[in-house]
Amino acid sequence: MGSYLTELREVRDLLVWCWQEFIHEDSKKIARIMLFTQVAAGIVNMIRVWSISIVFNALTITAFTPAFIELCKGLFLFWFFGTVASYMNLKVAEKREKLFAVNTGYVDKKVMNMFLAHSLSMHISEDTNLNESTIRKGNEYLSKIQWILLFQGFEAILALILPFGAIAVL
Repeated sequence: MGSYLTELREVRDLLVWCWQEFIHEDSKKIARIMLFTQVAAGIVNMIRVWSISIVFNALTITAFTPAFIELCKGLFLFWFFGTVASYMNLKVAEKREKLFAVNTGYVDKKVMNMFLAHSLSMHISEDTNLNESTIRKGNEYLSKIQWILLFQGFEAILALILPFGAIAVL
C-alpha cells in the first residue's frame, strides 16, 4: 500500500509539474471553464436519470389524472434536461478542441525552448538522454497524455466522483 501511495504521489507531482510548465495561461482558463461545464453537465445528466424515476412512480399510481400529470412531468423533465445536457456536452467538446489546439503549439514551443536552453557540451555529454529522438519521444508521450486527459480523463474521473457525491448528498 505504501509503494502504491508513493507512486500515486509521483504521478500527481508529475501532472502538477506538467500543468505548471507546459500549459499556457489561456489554456488554463479554458480548462477551468471546460471542467466547470463538464461538472454541470454531469449533474444535469444525473437529474435527467432521476426524472425517469418520476415516470416509473407515475406508472404505479392507480388514479388516471394524477398518473397522467406525473407521467407528463417526468417526460418533460427527461426531455428538458436531455436538451440541456446535450448543449453542455457540445460546449465541453468545443472547449476541449480549443484547449487542445491552443496548447499543442505551446507544448512544442516550450519543449524546444527547454531543449535549446542547454549548452552544446551538455548535449554532447548527455548524448543518450538529451538527443533529438529522445526529445521527440517525450514530446509525443506528453501529447498522448494530454490527449488522454482531455478526452477521457476528466470524464472518467467525473463519472466516478459525481455519482458518489450524489449518493452522499441523498
